[in-house]
Parts: sequence; C-alpha cells; structure tokens
Amino acid sequence: RAHCRPRAHFDTFLSAFVTIFQIISGENWNEVMYHGMQSSGSIACIFFVAVVVIGSFLILNLFLAMLMDNFDTQNRKHRALEKAQKKLEAARRASRGGKRATLSRAKTAIHGRIRRATTVVHQANFMASFEMSRRSLFIFSELGAIRRACDDLVQHKMFDHAILVCILISSGFLAAANPLYDRPTSGKAQ
Repeated sequence: RAHCRPRAHFDTFLSAFVTIFQIISGENWNEVMYHGMQSSGSIACIFFVAVVVIGSFLILNLFLAMLMDNFDTQNRKHRALEKAQKKLEAARRASRGGKRATLSRAKTAIHGRIRRATTVVHQANFMASFEMSRRSLFIFSELGAIRRACDDLVQHKMFDHAILVCILISSGFLAAANPLYDRPTSGKAQ
C-alpha cells in the first residue's frame, strides 16, 4: 500500500491555513488529528485540542461581538426615534406659539427621521411575524399532541441526566477506539 499525503496537511502555508480553518470549523478535525499523531507522535493531540478550544473561543467571541454590535445599533435607532418624537412634540408646541418658519424646517427634518425609523420598525415587525406564527417548523401547532409530548419530555427532571449519560457513553466509546491502527483488509474492494 503506497503512502499518500492526506488532503489536510501542514507542508505549505496555504494548506496549513486551510487545515487550521478545517480544525476550527470542526469539520472532520479528529481525522486530521489522527494523521498528525501518525506523523509526529501522540503529543500532537495537545496541539489539535488547543487549536479547537482556542479557535472555538475566538469564533464565539467574534459572534458575540457581532451580536452586541447589532443590539447597540438597534438601541441607537430606538433612541433616535424617541428623540425625533420629542422634537416633533416640541415643534408642535412651538407651532402653537407662533413659530411657523422654524416649524416647517423642523417638521421636514423630523418627518424624514420618522420615516427612516418606521422603516426599521416595519422590518422588525415583518421578522417578528414569523416568530408569531406559533408553529414549530410551520407544521406543529402550539397545542398539538406531538409538540406537547416533546415539551413534556424535555421538561422532565431526568432528561438532562439522560442526555449527559449518553454523551459520557459516546465519549467513552470514542476514547476506547483507536483509529490509528487500520484493520487489515483482504484486498477485496468493499
């Protein structure tokens, strides 16, 4: 059997970059780790686990930063809408006092801001309409028997423990398996 270089390797900068991306994204990273362990020893698993942990931490922080930025943007738009409404009220009060020229300019500026803010509100309402459908996967109604049974199962006090036991059993089987040693084949195509 001829020795072939695996697709994910660290021989060139580009392939190393793609391999690190593959490891961080979690796409078959354990096979890359096993190839690394075959080529440089068991100590390579420390490197791969560190890349997965640190890479996942960085990706999580990047996602949270984007999420917080979106919250800040929505908060700024909400404050701008409130400010525009206050200015409109002030302009209405000023119009009662006789300041007509200032009122027309203020109305034009405020109405533009209100139109932009209402567009944002309409977009948010459109997205919320999907959430308001009260159907899971657009199939199961909120009061349906399947959905209630699933909810009862998940809310059961032993559900978390059962899932944890399944994870531990799976992790034990994964730790007991040794993929570094291929099983001998009889030479027939399978």
